[in-house]
Amino acid sequence: MEKAPFVSEAEKKAFWHSTSHILADAVKRLWPDVKLGIGPAIDEGFYYDFSKKEPFIEADLAKIESMMKKITKEDKLFKEVFMTRKEAEKFLKDEPYKLDLLKDFPGNKVSFHQHGNFIDMCNTPVVKSTGQIKAFKLLNLAAAYWRGDSTKPQLQRIYGISFPNKEQLDEYLKLQAELEKRDHRKIGKQLKLFHLAEEVGPGLPLWLPNGETVRQVLLNYMRDLEIRHGYKYVSTPHITKSQLYLASGHLPYYKDDMYPPMKLDNEEYYLRPMNCPHHHMIYKQLVTSYRDLPLRLAEAGSIYRKEASGAAYGLMRVRGMTQNDSHNYCTKAQTKEEIVRVIDLFKEVYSVMGIKNFWFRLSLPDFKAKAKFGGDAKEWEWAAQQIRDAAKDAGLELREVVGEAAFYGPKIDVQIKNVLGREESIATAQVDIMVAKRMNLNFVNEKNEVEHPVIIHRAILGSYERFMAFLIENYAGAFPLWLAPVQVKLLTFTDRNQKFAEKIERQLKDAGIRVESDYSNSTVEYKVRNAELEKVPYVLVIGDKEEKNNTVAVRKRGTAKVQFGVTVQNFIELVMGEVGKKK
Repeated sequence: MEKAPFVSEAEKKAFWHSTSHILADAVKRLWPDVKLGIGPAIDEGFYYDFSKKEPFIEADLAKIESMMKKITKEDKLFKEVFMTRKEAEKFLKDEPYKLDLLKDFPGNKVSFHQHGNFIDMCNTPVVKSTGQIKAFKLLNLAAAYWRGDSTKPQLQRIYGISFPNKEQLDEYLKLQAELEKRDHRKIGKQLKLFHLAEEVGPGLPLWLPNGETVRQVLLNYMRDLEIRHGYKYVSTPHITKSQLYLASGHLPYYKDDMYPPMKLDNEEYYLRPMNCPHHHMIYKQLVTSYRDLPLRLAEAGSIYRKEASGAAYGLMRVRGMTQNDSHNYCTKAQTKEEIVRVIDLFKEVYSVMGIKNFWFRLSLPDFKAKAKFGGDAKEWEWAAQQIRDAAKDAGLELREVVGEAAFYGPKIDVQIKNVLGREESIATAQVDIMVAKRMNLNFVNEKNEVEHPVIIHRAILGSYERFMAFLIENYAGAFPLWLAPVQVKLLTFTDRNQKFAEKIERQLKDAGIRVESDYSNSTVEYKVRNAELEKVPYVLVIGDKEEKNNTVAVRKRGTAKVQFGVTVQNFIELVMGEVGKKK
């Protein structure tokens, strides 16, 4: 869109929240017995939860949209109305979910918003009138447990989007259609990359051979690169005693996102939600003096987080993931240079991956907010300044955002725009000024004094799952040659060419090329079409002429042109050259 649809984030949220009120009004007009849940603005659009005896069907969405258009044409003003708690309880006597929400409202004054005859309990900003909502679309239906709790009733959720005019809505829907083509879940199924099995559980992906191949190429690439950059790889267990997570602060601050404990020998063990505490224990075994620093510990570490089942989304939001994780321990004097090295590594990796639309955000604390941050403001400002100075030395522009920091230090968030222009957080690097004190991590400095190290938590790719999702959508499944699960597909014209083709297949595999063959009785045209659907970078076709001349016919993905008379050795050199250049 040439012009941003909304002036500010606050205006956008108010617009989408107002549309959810109109959606609720429309549903109540059509089905008066429906009970209302909640209807917030979300990251993209809005939803409203309803309890209805007979579930909504897709055809109902058109009816609801028609009623919503009528409501917007009425152009009724939104008015804020206040009731005492008793008045609110009386007014909501037939709305059990609203009564449940009322328990959370503080004080005796309860806020509502009214347009026309419709009144909804609400203390969130809205627009001036229903007529401002010019263009909207109801997108889909979903199930949702009340308050996200699987022990509570299941409601029906209607998702929607809205904009100030039809042109902006049309542009959004056009982008959505393109996104659907690139949806990593759809492509993942088509290319047999990963599978999410109900029997295994939501958010716990199974890597199929093709997906595991790509994942392993990424793992190997990062390991080799990080070792060259001075990182030492370690391996740590997936479960740990509760005492370690108490010491690190994860149990006090992060327990809601952790799986319940397991009891063993009168001890509590937890599935790890982070790799940090384990690396800190390794630090204690390796560092005594400032001469041992900086120490960079890296691990492709599997972690587990208790995402709500409804929040799990393909590879983007999972419960089990593997992080490209590192903890860099350094002195205060080394901190800036260590951050520069991390920034340079980000740049190098993203350049190789062909990622261009990314920027760095300095996430700072909001000490005025309710969230409590350990340490004092001076320590936080020192750490933030190290990041600013490092960014300047690295020739990097930072955008500072207050209120996005985590509890143990300011961080660099890597924000990225996908192929459709949507912004996402993909990775992070955080300067930890708290945990070394908390876990008694020490070293002896030049003055023979005991000092705490600064810890930089760093994940260049974030989690391999989320990064894979991004790559799948970015490339629309057509991975570059070095990443492609199958780099070459070998096809034969007839059965009599198979023996010669098998010899070539062996040569390619011996050279380290990932090759698959199709020696079936199908036509070559059919086999080529299948290879295209599988998005294989190179197709080799072998017939009588190729066998006679000891050559192959080469077809490159994305072109109909076929190169004849290519020797196997020349083709191997071509492929390995491209792989070496990460093409």
